[in-house]
Amino acid sequence: MALSAPKVREYLVDFPTVDQRLPVKAAAVIYAGAYLEWTSGAIDPVSGAGTFAGVALETVTGGAVDGDVTCLVRVKGAMRVNLAGGDSVALSDIGVAATVPEATDDDTIRKETGSAITGTGIGKFSRAAEPAIANGKVDISFTAAHIAA
Repeated sequence: MALSAPKVREYLVDFPTVDQRLPVKAAAVIYAGAYLEWTSGAIDPVSGAGTFAGVALETVTGGAVDGDVTCLVRVKGAMRVNLAGGDSVALSDIGVAATVPEATDDDTIRKETGSAITGTGIGKFSRAAEPAIANGKVDISFTAAHIAA
């Protein structure tokens, strides 16, 4: 379900992080903690299949034109989140190329298994903190599409 207020994310400290100021899409409302995507050279909240831009670290509203306002974004790092939709991650899913986390909106992460979900790929599962539990906690490492690996 899409965010209607800022949400605190649990970032993991044992992964390298990179934060950047990125241009915001005109009139876009971005809440801290939102998963973001690129749209024509500016960022806005994920709304389906897109190109991952990072996770918002502050709440902003876009200006009259694209890029009038910027947002501080974590473009590389890792976080612990709960899956949605009854999805679960088993220990055997970690490191499997076709099993990845996808954002379906700015607050929802599902487990993509090759064709089950059409969202925005946001990185890799790095740990099943609650293995085989529906809507369980997982650790996800991520790097935005515009950052070199």
